[in-house]
Amino acid sequence: MPDIPGGGSRLLLQAEGTREPRWTSPTLEIRLESGHPIAHLKPGRHEIQVDDPATGQKQSTFVIVHEE
Repeated sequence: MPDIPGGGSRLLLQAEGTREPRWTSPTLEIRLESGHPIAHLKPGRHEIQVDDPATGQKQSTFVIVHEE
């Protein structure tokens, strides 16, 4: 199980193959910070989706955040 730097409260989102990815999550807040998409984590299982508006492609993954 990988650890997330920075105390585990924020996750930098990155996608290859798209110039302008659109990130969404039904359970996490995603904000741009200094031009980078950051998911603000909280305990639970969370799905994160990325869409490429140029191609219409969509991908998703999930993260599990444990309480300390």
